[in-house]
Amino acid sequence: MAITTTERTKLIELFVLMFDAAPGASFLSAITDVFEATGHSFQQTANVLGSTLAYQTLHPNFEQPDEFAYKLLSEVGLQ
Repeated sequence: MAITTTERTKLIELFVLMFDAAPGASFLSAITDVFEATGHSFQQTANVLGSTLAYQTLHPNFEQPDEFAYKLLSEVGLQ
């Protein structure tokens, strides 16, 4: 099953928001596989990405809520 152009754009936006980086072709392919495996659920895809070591390194469990919010808002230019 293929994804739409809109879904691909939203997956890239999700990745950029979560990792503050654009996904390369291999990561985009992997994210697409996860998205399809979760029944095209952005929430479940975000949950899977959030459980990765890469995400947990960026946002460790000892990070305070205000620190997380600052990082997240900074990534979208809303300090």
